[in-house]
Amino acid sequence: ADAACDLVPYNSICTQPKGWGADVHYDLHILADMTDGRFQDAGFIEQMWSRVQRINRRHIWSRADFVICAHPFLLCAMLRAFSDLYMLIYLTPTPLTFVPELDHKWVLAQLASLSSHTRTNILAAAPIYAFHAQFQTGVCIHAVRPSSLYIAKQYRWEPDAQYRNLIYLWFFSTISTELVVTLQGFINEAVAAGIPWLQDKQITFTELLKEQGILKTHFVGWDMLASVRCIVLLPWDLQLTAFAELYALGTPLILPTTDYFASYCNRALRAVPMNFWSVRPTFAGSLPDGGWREAFAFSPWLLNLNRPDHSSELTATKFLEAEAQLLYWYSVTDFETYGHTLRFSSVPELLLCAAGTSMDELSAVSVAMRSEWEDAREVTAASYREVAKRLLAVQHRLPSEP
Repeated sequence: ADAACDLVPYNSICTQPKGWGADVHYDLHILADMTDGRFQDAGFIEQMWSRVQRINRRHIWSRADFVICAHPFLLCAMLRAFSDLYMLIYLTPTPLTFVPELDHKWVLAQLASLSSHTRTNILAAAPIYAFHAQFQTGVCIHAVRPSSLYIAKQYRWEPDAQYRNLIYLWFFSTISTELVVTLQGFINEAVAAGIPWLQDKQITFTELLKEQGILKTHFVGWDMLASVRCIVLLPWDLQLTAFAELYALGTPLILPTTDYFASYCNRALRAVPMNFWSVRPTFAGSLPDGGWREAFAFSPWLLNLNRPDHSSELTATKFLEAEAQLLYWYSVTDFETYGHTLRFSSVPELLLCAAGTSMDELSAVSVAMRSEWEDAREVTAASYREVAKRLLAVQHRLPSEP
């Protein structure tokens, strides 16, 4: 480690007691934003090899007993090449994140190889990620949902909490403004018309809470989310880590129906060049098909996303094909497989679910959510017990210097 200090003259463990965070921020900050396109620059992969090796020599080799790695998979594959420590890899959105097209096959080959590596265990953070990996490589990876214990142990939805009349909208502002404006228009008309179940309800979202002085930070905390009437979630991808956390919290969740989501997602993808990473053609790629893709009706990616046809008839056809593709993959997402959420297929139905559902019904939904989360947590715990057994079974030996 001392020899490695000569390689980098900036703040690190070489000059300060704690340098891990400083080094990672300096060397890997480019991996913090999935919209950052610098991974396509010439020499990016070569730079990453050098930086990951430096971090491994300074902070992992001779200091760590095992490694847990998550996003992006490229980082995990590189770390695996530099270390023989036992490694747990947690696979999240697309393994091709930050991977130039020329390196797609190498990264996917690493994913396939590491799935049977004796000192590596790969878990997918959701079933859809496991299916994507199978489509790309033919390898079956075990899916384990986040347990979200840190949420469930500290917070729980209370039907009589401080903000029980607030309906919180969770959405991505750049793609949901139209819905919010339409929703507010319906509320204003309904209140003016004297509809009783809307008189004491208020729709809110992060920006509005900040304007009202209720929210003092840039983010809504779990304590706040545990005290609202319900949460209307308009997803900005086919899988969100926050969904498992919200489910553990137990605040009643209202989601769009599958058809509404597919139509909304399809339009949003063509309007805003971000989000919905699970289907973006930028991350498309797979190993030569060995027959495994026959099990899938559609590929994960909307390959014609940015190629509109001049013919309106063809454009409409491709739009419907894209919706069918989205519906196919949406069927294996947590939004669809978790069974205790309320659904809306229109703005009026959203209002009816959020404001018109009785508190007794919402309380029953919350209890069912927590029970379902408990069952999922048991499955997750069993999976991690198996990982721990594999870790303990690996014969301990000191790694040699890379």
